[in-house]
Amino acid sequence: MAFTTIQFTQEQARDIAEVSSGDLRAWRKVVQYLAEKPGKAARFTFADLVGLIITSELTNRFGVRISDIGSSVDRLFHELADARPAHLEGFVALIDPASARLLAVGDFSAQQITVSTLVVPCDPPAILS
Repeated sequence: MAFTTIQFTQEQARDIAEVSSGDLRAWRKVVQYLAEKPGKAARFTFADLVGLIITSELTNRFGVRISDIGSSVDRLFHELADARPAHLEGFVALIDPASARLLAVGDFSAQQITVSTLVVPCDPPAILS
């Protein structure tokens, strides 16, 4: 049984994720995953929206420069793309200067962190609030 993935236009994705066109333009310069979605014809999945919201949290709320975490954010978008939206509930994104990964909250332990790491919940209610 095949299921259809909902696709959002660039404008819809920016509106839902509350990301400015300027931010998205800047992120595309350093995040390859986003660079591959150019122009007004770009389409975004729910997982992409989660990535945009997390990136916005990191850059706008916490002041992390996208140039410092671009490759990690790129990895995050790929991790999210491989996950189904329903599977993100109860997960956190672990983002360090060199990588990103998704981990179930129940599997999370501070002992798994060996470098400075940003931890962001992926639950839809947490990221969409």
